[in-house]
Amino acid sequence: NMVTYFVLTSSVYAERNAFAMIEELQSNVSHYDNLLDLPENGLKRDKDAIFRELCRKFEDVTEFDQLSAAQKRVDSVHNVMSDNVKKIMKNHEDVSNLQGKTEDMRGMAKSFNKKAHDVKRIMWWRKCKINFILFLIVAAVLLYILVPIINDMSG
Repeated sequence: NMVTYFVLTSSVYAERNAFAMIEELQSNVSHYDNLLDLPENGLKRDKDAIFRELCRKFEDVTEFDQLSAAQKRVDSVHNVMSDNVKKIMKNHEDVSNLQGKTEDMRGMAKSFNKKAHDVKRIMWWRKCKINFILFLIVAAVLLYILVPIINDMSG
């Protein structure tokens, strides 16, 4: 008598893990002399906990398969590195934008300094004109006051 074991898995589940599950199942039921002579649901009653434990154990392959565990760690590191590369690219883009804005601000600062210098020069000339006009007014007032006094003294 020959017993056939099979396991249904998804297409991404590695064959080696399915075969490991079958081997463990065989070792758990091997002490039965003849599996075919068991009554209906006989194995189920005796081994229900074993089947549940097998399914639980083989559900997460990283717990028993070192290759899958290593692959999970590699995937984790890959995801972290991908996130880091995305952050680096975003930071590079942000730096480029800041450099553009810095150049724009530098141009505006030069324009501001030129306009401020021009306004300073205009204000200096206005001050000179006002001082000159005040000087002329003071001189005219002094002449208006002093000329009659000087004419009276000389004559």
